[in-house]
Amino acid sequence: MSAIALEVRDIVKTFATDTGSINAVDHVSFSVNHGEFVALVGPSGSGKTTMLSILAALLSPTSGQILIDGQDLARMAETQRVALRREKIGFTFQSNNLIPFLTAVENVELM
Repeated sequence: MSAIALEVRDIVKTFATDTGSINAVDHVSFSVNHGEFVALVGPSGSGKTTMLSILAALLSPTSGQILIDGQDLARMAETQRVALRREKIGFTFQSNNLIPFLTAVENVELM
């Protein structure tokens, strides 16, 4: 297994607007080795949620490449991406926004 767990190569995510388009993620590249801790921080509107959605294979980039343990997300079938999310991807959220009168399972079902 490679030391690199995640490799992000020149990721761009463009959204169409009424007046043109906007790059929510603009040519981002980085890599993360196994065992490293990473935090994604920035001001509101800077593309953090979009980037996380792309890294979790929930959203496809407009261009660029993402490799998780050497596997190119763009070459995976949806069933493979589902398995990848289930087995290798996790997030720690800044605030959990749980509904206190629901069980843990019921809160997760809302997601």
